[in-house]
Amino acid sequence: GPLFTLNTRYLNNSRFIPYGGVGMVWFNRTHVTKGWWHYGFNYDEDWHTADAEYYNWKQNGESSWPNGGFTRTFELDETMGWVVNFGCSINLFKNLDADVYWSYTDAVTDLTYDLSFYGNPVDTRYDEFDVSNYTYGVGLRYKFR
Repeated sequence: GPLFTLNTRYLNNSRFIPYGGVGMVWFNRTHVTKGWWHYGFNYDEDWHTADAEYYNWKQNGESSWPNGGFTRTFELDETMGWVVNFGCSINLFKNLDADVYWSYTDAVTDLTYDLSFYGNPVDTRYDEFDVSNYTYGVGLRYKFR
C-alpha cells in the first residue's frame, strides 16, 4: 500500500547530508496463496512435488476434489503501521550523490484461517500476523543542472 512520511534533512557544508523521518504505511489485504497449498496437496519436505501434482490436477480439468475435499484459506485484514527512517546522502562528484538508508515498519494485522471439506467450513481460527520489517539500501542520485 502507500507510504507517507515526513522527512527532514540536516543541511551543512560537508559532503554528508543526514536525514530522517516518521510516517505511516497502509497494508492492503492482497494475498495470493499457492493453489497446491489451498487445495491441501501434501508437500512434506518438497513443495515442488505438490506444485507439480496441483498443475496436473488443473490440466485434467479439476475432475474431483483432491485429498478428500480438503481446502484451507487464510485472509489478512487491512492495517496501518508506523514507519521510521534515516539515512545519509553523500556527495561523490559535482552532480552525483550516493544514498544510504534504513527504515523500520511496525505493523500487525488480523488473520483469519478457514479449514473446509467440500466447501463447508469446519474450523475457523483467528490470530495476529506481524508484518513489521526492516528495509535498507544504497542508491545513486544524479542531479541535472
